[in-house]
Amino acid sequence: MSKTTTARQLRDKYGVKPSEEVSARVKEQSKTIKSIVKAVSGAPKTIPDISKELQLDLHLTAWYVFTMTRHKKLRATQKTEDGYWLYAPAEEEGD
Repeated sequence: MSKTTTARQLRDKYGVKPSEEVSARVKEQSKTIKSIVKAVSGAPKTIPDISKELQLDLHLTAWYVFTMTRHKKLRATQKTEDGYWLYAPAEEEGD
């Protein structure tokens, strides 16, 4: 089965196209998720470190990190002396 987005499936099935606003938001979210994964790929980082490096709002960064952790794209590795967790990319299945 080919991997397609929900938006593409709906467009193909019903001829419905998402609004430009929705399309732009999805692209921005995808870009942010990729940049967070890239930021923690070299070495695990805390949420404040990720926020500072990517110049994102701290609360927004926390939301992304917690959501990505829940969906197993990131994992908490260890707690720092300051009480923050370090986050790294989750291990791929089969690794």
